Amino acid sequence: MYDIHFGQRRSIQESFHFRCWLWMWSGKCRRCKSRSEKNNLIGDCCEEFDTILIGDMFYNEEFASLLFEWLNRISTEGGKTVLIGDPGRHGLTPTRRQQMSLAARYVLPAHVCMENHGFTHADVWSLNK
Repeated sequence: MYDIHFGQRRSIQESFHFRCWLWMWSGKCRRCKSRSEKNNLIGDCCEEFDTILIGDMFYNEEFASLLFEWLNRISTEGGKTVLIGDPGRHGLTPTRRQQMSLAARYVLPAHVCMENHGFTHADVWSLNK
């Protein structure tokens, strides 16, 4: 697990998008194929993807239940690597967290904590296969 402290003023969303861009750029440098998808893929088997990245999506219990069921299915049945970025929203319940491994924790600066309802960190979880 990595513990990273932000040194610049960025929102959680800006920081997540920057890390996704950096990941995609570094993948291109290593000749990996990567792409960002804006379409709703929930329920899709995502055969063309090896890794699924999502961020800050567990804000509503009903949606979190639907999302986690799908992610769990494509991870266990489809063998996909699933990485989930989340600041600790209520939809990421202890039961769901037991099915994941903490990959990284990003400590947020005070001004970001205040802007984002007191969240003190953002975690990246790897869904267990």
